[in-house]
Amino acid sequence: GKGGALNLTAGSGSIRGGSVNLTAGTGLFESIGGDTFIAGGSSETDGGSTILSGGTGGENGGHVHLLGGETSGKGNAGGNVKVESGHSLSSGSGSVTITSSDTSSSASSGETLITSGSTSSRHSSGVVRVTSGGSTHGNSGDIVVQSSAASSSGKVQISSGDAYSSNSGDIELNSGQALGIRAPGTSGKISLATSSTTNGNSGDINLASGGSMSGTSGNVRIEAGISHLHSGHISLKAAPSRSKGGSIELESGSSEHLGAGNIDLRTGKGSSDDEGGNINIIASTSSMESRRRNVHW
Repeated sequence: GKGGALNLTAGSGSIRGGSVNLTAGTGLFESIGGDTFIAGGSSETDGGSTILSGGTGGENGGHVHLLGGETSGKGNAGGNVKVESGHSLSSGSGSVTITSSDTSSSASSGETLITSGSTSSRHSSGVVRVTSGGSTHGNSGDIVVQSSAASSSGKVQISSGDAYSSNSGDIELNSGQALGIRAPGTSGKISLATSSTTNGNSGDINLASGGSMSGTSGNVRIEAGISHLHSGHISLKAAPSRSKGGSIELESGSSEHLGAGNIDLRTGKGSSDDEGGNINIIASTSSMESRRRNVHW
């Protein structure tokens, strides 16, 4: 059969309804206070759910607050708030989903904000870390940051905060190291690519440093990594096309008061036994033949 229900309901009021308070006992003389457990019922098939819901309102729905406990001790941290899915002995653990509710009206759906608290001291505010779980023998999980599909999809914006009196924060994109503990490997790629399109133009990729009103604007550096064997190549290439191939332009900056910038093409130095590298300028003809000009230093 079905077990009986237990309902705890506060009284109604013409101004405001009564509250329901569940509070564990206080620990005296520097002991630990009691815990409060709210759990769904156990079962051999499916366990019962636990639902925390704000009340329904004619104008605004009620809020749900999950708060860690405060501390009055100097130098001690407040209580943590941990949201964790259930463990499974024979299958995958449960998912954790944080989402705002859908809306059928003309308004936008609610925002989902994950932010650390601010601080008024000289210490740094808390870190916001998004990390997938590790794996002993398989692959660790992916992290996907993506706006949903729509008639015009939303932006994905990654920006560091503004600084009032010092330097603003950096943005670093680093792939993981290949430590080669079990087998040699290659570190991960970093790919910047716009999507292809079947009807229209594909998007641009812009790499630009910010401007400056009183100092020097930042450099843009593209550099292959150092290696004890062979360093990596740098390839600048416009893609082929059935009508006309794309151009590659190298242009130095203009100046209103001083000289324009230079364009330097320089090969690396060779060892005592080897020559320096060549600079080859090759112009292809319409018959796919080539005219080669070698420049030696």
